[in-house]
Amino acid sequence: MSRLSKSVKMKEAVHNDTRQKLVNDLINGSRTIKSYGWENHYIERISDARSKQLVHTFQANMIQSLGFAVFSNGGLIACIAIFGSQWARGEELDMGESMSLLAMVFYIFLSVNSMTYMAMTSL
Repeated sequence: MSRLSKSVKMKEAVHNDTRQKLVNDLINGSRTIKSYGWENHYIERISDARSKQLVHTFQANMIQSLGFAVFSNGGLIACIAIFGSQWARGEELDMGESMSLLAMVFYIFLSVNSMTYMAMTSL
């Protein structure tokens, strides 16, 4: 997810740089642009660059949200996979084993998530 997010962010940065260059040209060359009547041309180019940038921004946000959802719900996904495989084999779900499994998965993912959150918030 991180690699995919990085590549999408790089594409978004290219469109952002293009848009900022156009806005800068519009501001710095306003007398020339106004004298030749190029306002609409620049506005269309800036709007087009912004539209392309927003596509990549939306993709990056979706990828990051999906990655965070999978990461934060990893324990639930692991439990569903284990219980689903037991159920598919026709095995009885024993109460003691089930609760032990849930407790182990909970503590493992709680510690992993808390370490990650501490690492992300202590920058």
